[in-house]
Amino acid sequence: MNDLLKQLKDLRTEEKLGGLSGARRSSISETIQKAVTLPEEEVKQTPSFLSYYKFISVQFISKPIVAGAAAFVILGGGWLSSVNAASQSLPGDHLYGLKIASEQLQLKLSSKEHKAVLHTEFASKRYDEVSKLRANPEREVHAQNALSAMKRELELAAAELEALSESGNVEAVKVALETHQNLENLNRAAGDSAKPQISEEDVAAIREVQESTNEVEETVYNALTKDEGEGKPEAERIDIEKLFKREMQAMRARIASNIGRIIVLRGVSESGVYAQETTLAEEEFAMTKMEDRLIEAQNFMGIGGTKRAFQLLGEIEDDLAAIESQLAGIEIAIVQASVSAAEEVEDSLILDVQEAE
Repeated sequence: MNDLLKQLKDLRTEEKLGGLSGARRSSISETIQKAVTLPEEEVKQTPSFLSYYKFISVQFISKPIVAGAAAFVILGGGWLSSVNAASQSLPGDHLYGLKIASEQLQLKLSSKEHKAVLHTEFASKRYDEVSKLRANPEREVHAQNALSAMKRELELAAAELEALSESGNVEAVKVALETHQNLENLNRAAGDSAKPQISEEDVAAIREVQESTNEVEETVYNALTKDEGEGKPEAERIDIEKLFKREMQAMRARIASNIGRIIVLRGVSESGVYAQETTLAEEEFAMTKMEDRLIEAQNFMGIGGTKRAFQLLGEIEDDLAAIESQLAGIEIAIVQASVSAAEEVEDSLILDVQEAE
């Protein structure tokens, strides 16, 4: 081995590595072969894979953690490859069961503080599957199953967070904030998935996402405001205040966006394509009144009424989601009316051409 190291070091002084003579190459090759080849008697003493596996099995009885790690080394390569391949699978695909099994394994291995967050991450995956499956009408049944699974994951997230909060775990506020962030991401993904010509099924799916996340948000708010009268650590108090401000800003942006939608819909209605002026006026009035409710929530937050402030935000969120669902329904009706009108014009033109011929 020392000879091999010496020769390798000598190569550093070679001006042209490609200029080694044949004798020099043979010498280096022979040295390497001797360095890496075991003597014959040592080869005979090397245990077979079966012997090694038996050894691991024995150790599994007395040292489960060490054995588990060793078994993972033996089998992990194939397992990880399969999981990676399954990660993009959808309900109905052959590898989808493995994808779910890997998620269950993550839950088993995770701490109780991380389970709620994991469930929200899995819920996002289920909704992503819904969006992909909806591209193929023949897989609608699988899309519905994925949507139900998403709701189940969110229910489990709420249950885990509630249990964590009730146990007085010091990590409850941190987990609640992480959970809230994942819920925001899920709602954003649902909104981004809406197509220009959104279908009633898509609206229903988005509505279910909103309703399910709102239910979890209630648990989040309860975790954040638990023991309101007692002093919270300064860092937690600051995080809660930041969250409240973000929620206020997000709701004001949604209210402004929805009022803009109402103005556009009102203009379309006046053109005669679709008429539902009474409903639009009611929804616009409800939107303008929400600003007063946001100010009320802000006032409660200012005097230390954190729980009531977040409760008001939750109530406003529910009303916003209901109005947005109604607006989406009107938009679908307008699109359908426009398509029908266009088809009638096209049929009329075809008939005129045929008569002219």
